[in-house]
Amino acid sequence: MNALTILLLGSAHGATVTVNAGDDLVSFFAGAAAGDELVLGPGIHEVSSTLNITDVVSTAAAPLVVRGEEGAVIKLVEAEDGSFANPIMRVSGASHVRLEGFTLQGADGWASDLDHAYTGLSIGSSTGVTLDGLTIQDLTRTGIYLYELNSDVLVTNTEIRNTQDGHGIYVGCSDVSCFTTTFTAHTNLIHDIGGEGSVAINLQHGTQGALLVDNIIYNIEYRGIESGSTELGDPTVMEGNALWNIGDIGVVLRGAATVRNNILFNITGRGIVARDPDRAAYSDQIIVYNTIVDTDGYGLDLESWMPDMGFVLANNAVCNPLSYGVLMTKTVPEGQLAEDIETPGTVANNFVCGLVEGLDPELGEVVAAGGYDDFSDVELWDFYPTSASLLIDAADPAGKYYPPELDFNGNPREGDAPDVGAYEFVGEDNPGWAIREGFKEYLTYEEERSGGAVESGCCSKDKGGEEALLLIPLLGLGALRRRRVSGRGPATPTETQCTPGDCAR
Repeated sequence: MNALTILLLGSAHGATVTVNAGDDLVSFFAGAAAGDELVLGPGIHEVSSTLNITDVVSTAAAPLVVRGEEGAVIKLVEAEDGSFANPIMRVSGASHVRLEGFTLQGADGWASDLDHAYTGLSIGSSTGVTLDGLTIQDLTRTGIYLYELNSDVLVTNTEIRNTQDGHGIYVGCSDVSCFTTTFTAHTNLIHDIGGEGSVAINLQHGTQGALLVDNIIYNIEYRGIESGSTELGDPTVMEGNALWNIGDIGVVLRGAATVRNNILFNITGRGIVARDPDRAAYSDQIIVYNTIVDTDGYGLDLESWMPDMGFVLANNAVCNPLSYGVLMTKTVPEGQLAEDIETPGTVANNFVCGLVEGLDPELGEVVAAGGYDDFSDVELWDFYPTSASLLIDAADPAGKYYPPELDFNGNPREGDAPDVGAYEFVGEDNPGWAIREGFKEYLTYEEERSGGAVESGCCSKDKGGEEALLLIPLLGLGALRRRRVSGRGPATPTETQCTPGDCAR
């Protein structure tokens, strides 16, 4: 390692090591100790075997740090025997590890490689792991895979893109043989995730206290977010995320979760689906203040909700003119009719255009919305309310509906008369970040007042028909389906199953 520079800083902080492209990166990872700092020099660092951080027990005050200088790329190349390392990097049995500011990149030809399976980064049996400012790309399988028992894992400011047949982030084990507590994905960019069963963020049963905030997710072949049973642990929280161009379902909920201030649009299947995974832990789903527009299936599809189990559906804006709005499937005892069964949970004040089944407008559970005219420009991905929007000041602020203090932009909600959906109206033009293919940003007060908002993103699908309808179940589905562009009914969700050894696919 003739180009390796080692600067000892003393035992309290370990050593700082700079590794240049062409140096033996594998050896350093194998010898990394608590409190060390590895600096990756600019350029491409080629590796043909997994980079392992194993059994390194650091502290929060002096973590092990792997930091990339600008332009640092760790790239997978073919080994002498023709194989490819899987994963490219692994953190195992470690505590307080920070990975910052570099790229993990798969091998050339990843998109057409059907013979090799490799993940970007795996984390197992570790605590206090932080990924900040990484780019993980060009993989045949999953970007980030958490297996075995993990706690306090943070992924932030990270872009995951271009996978052939895997997930963006996969947490846990499908057979609930492992648990992850306090997983946070904050302000990430996840896109172009391929594969028939691909999910941008997949939280398996046993993931507890997960926090998914301000993530931008698009171009996902299968599903956006799946959140499994928390097994009676702390709920998942999803807030301020934007999802679009999803091939099947935007969000699937199978356990306790608070879902608010999210924007979902251009979904080939359904927007949000809630369904009991039959694990005797199905309760406490709070779905409030979301904006769901332009889904081929139902914007909201809710099943298995029961009374007195903490279910809340309120103040959401769902807009599918001449298409599917909301479906509530009730549990109906033998000999009774669905319309005679009281709606389970706390349901009120959802502004909907599209077919509604299982909810009652006369009880205020749903309200007829104004269609695309409620939003600034649906075609340009701007779902901020117009000054004439029916959503303005229309939300019920009661505490039982869990009103958020801030909106999608980070602006304060009006306490006594908040707006329905993800945005709070504060002026004619959207004062915040415009939805587009990039990281979500919050504008400062000065930027907001000086026209700092940029133009909205590009174009949504042309669904046709600007007129809004609140269709009651008596209208039936036959005529409605003939009007739909795709010609498909709502897709049926299936469980994502895998063996522990295959979960990173």
